[in-house]
Amino acid sequence: MYIFKSKDINLNYAAKICKVDEIIPIEWASNITYAVVSNNKVVVDKDTKVGDILVYFPCECAICPKILRELNLYANAKLNSNYEEGKETESVKGLFDKNGRVKMKKIRDIYSFGFAMPISLLEQVYPDLIGNDWNMCVDMQFDVIGDSMTDDKICWKYIPEFKEPVVKPKAGSYKKAMKRLNRFDRIIPTQFRFHYDTYKLEDNVSQFRPTDNITITTKVHGASIILARVLCKKKLSIFERFKKFIGFTVNDYEYGNVYSSRRVIKNKYINPDATSKGNAYYSSDIYSCVNRDFSGFLSQGMTIYGEVVGYLEGTDKYIQKNHDYGCNVGTWKFMPYRITTTDQLGNVTEWEIDKVYDWVYKLKTYLHLTKNPAYDKLMLLDILYEGEAGKMYDNLYDSIFTNITCKDIEDFYNQRFEMLKNGNIPWKYETINNFFIDKWRTKWLESMKNDKTMLQMECDEPLCNNKVPREGVVIRKCNDKVSEAFKLKSAAHYNIERKQHDKGETDMEETN
Repeated sequence: MYIFKSKDINLNYAAKICKVDEIIPIEWASNITYAVVSNNKVVVDKDTKVGDILVYFPCECAICPKILRELNLYANAKLNSNYEEGKETESVKGLFDKNGRVKMKKIRDIYSFGFAMPISLLEQVYPDLIGNDWNMCVDMQFDVIGDSMTDDKICWKYIPEFKEPVVKPKAGSYKKAMKRLNRFDRIIPTQFRFHYDTYKLEDNVSQFRPTDNITITTKVHGASIILARVLCKKKLSIFERFKKFIGFTVNDYEYGNVYSSRRVIKNKYINPDATSKGNAYYSSDIYSCVNRDFSGFLSQGMTIYGEVVGYLEGTDKYIQKNHDYGCNVGTWKFMPYRITTTDQLGNVTEWEIDKVYDWVYKLKTYLHLTKNPAYDKLMLLDILYEGEAGKMYDNLYDSIFTNITCKDIEDFYNQRFEMLKNGNIPWKYETINNFFIDKWRTKWLESMKNDKTMLQMECDEPLCNNKVPREGVVIRKCNDKVSEAFKLKSAAHYNIERKQHDKGETDMEETN
C-alpha cells in the first residue's frame, strides 16, 4: 500500500508527512505543547519530541470518515468505532464534527494551525503501511492511500454544504435561456488557460534563497476573474461548411473574448445568453460586468488575471463579506495582478510584474484623460516590497552568517551525526551553508508573519473602509523561467474564514 497524489489534488489542503522541527512549551499547559511542522505551529501531545514523524493536515481541509471513525476522533461518540450503546460516557470523544473539517483552533491566546498525529496512527488505520521507510517520505504531500486494487481519498478542501441560491430565478427562465442557447464550444485549450494554483509559502519556503529577487504584493480578498482575447473556434456558416467539404481552405479560427472565474468559463458558448442575469447564480453577474468594461482594451493574444472586489454591481451585497476596498455600495474594483501573451501556436509569454503594473497605470491614465467611468473601477497592484529576499529585514541573512558561533557549528554536526546514525540518507543539509540558509528561511518566514509595518500582517486592511483584517500577501520570484506565486495569509483572516465556515457560509470562489 502506498501514499500518493490524486490527479485533482489541491496541495493547499493535502496531507503531508513531516518531522517535528521544534518543540515550544506552553507555560500553562501540562498535557499539550507546540510543535513546529512544515513551518506551522500545531498543538500536539506533550510527549511529542523533535524529530518525530507526524502526518499533518492543514486548516480548512476535511479528513475522511474512515480515519476519524477508526481513531475515535469524532466529537459525536456514536460515530466512533469504540461506541457502545448505553456506554456513551465511557466512549472516547474527539474534536471533529461529522464533516471532518480541520479548524484553526484558538486556545487562550495561542493558535493551532492544523491537525497533526503520529505516523503510527495512520498505520493503525491502514496496517499495510507498516514497514514503510517514513524517513524517505518526509515533506511528501498526498491525498490518497491505496494499492492496485483499492484507493482511499483521505482529505480534500472543505466547502460548507450548499444551502440555497442567493437569488432564485423566475420560474421557467432557466429553461427558456437554455432553449435559446447555441451550444457551440468555442474554446481552444492551448489558447485559454486558467490561473495556476497559488500555494502556501509555509510549504514552499525551501524554494527561496536570500539572493533571490522577489516582489511582494497585497493579497486582496475578492473573486478571481480572467479576461482573454485569444484564438477561438469559429462557427462556420452553411456556405463555409460546404466550401470546406469540397476542399477549399476555410479559416476555422478567429480572435474573440473569453472570460471566466478561477475555474469556470462564463461565456464558453457563442450565445451571450449563456451567462445572462436570468441564469446567474448571483443577483449580479460580476464577471460579465468586468468583461463589459475592460475586455475592449486587450490586444490579440492577451490574457489578464485579476481580482474583483467590493460589491456586486447595483446591489448592497459584498463580493466578500465586509471587504469593501473603498468601494461605494453597488460598485466594484478590478485589480489585475498577472498578464500573459499567447501566440497562435499556443506559446505563452509571461509579463514581468513591473510591466503588469505599468500597463495598468497607463490604462488608468488613459481612462482618466478620456473621462471614462471605468477609471474608478481599475485598481493598481499594491506592491509592498521589491528586491533581494535576504535584505528585507536589516540584512537578516548577513546577520546570521556574521554571528555564527561555535555552538551553531556544533549543532550542525550533532544533527548530521544523529540523522546519519538513524539511516536518514541523504541528509537535506549537504553543506553547513545549506544549514544556515535554512535557519534564515525560518526566521524570514517568521519575520513576514509578524511584519506589521511593511507588510501590515495581522493589521486592519488599509485599503478597506470597514474594519477587516488584511488577508495576507503574495510573494513572487522575479525573472523566473516558470511563473509561480506563493501566498502568506494572516492568522486574523484565517479566523474570519473559520467563523464563516462555522455558520455554513460560502463565498464566490468556493461556489464557482
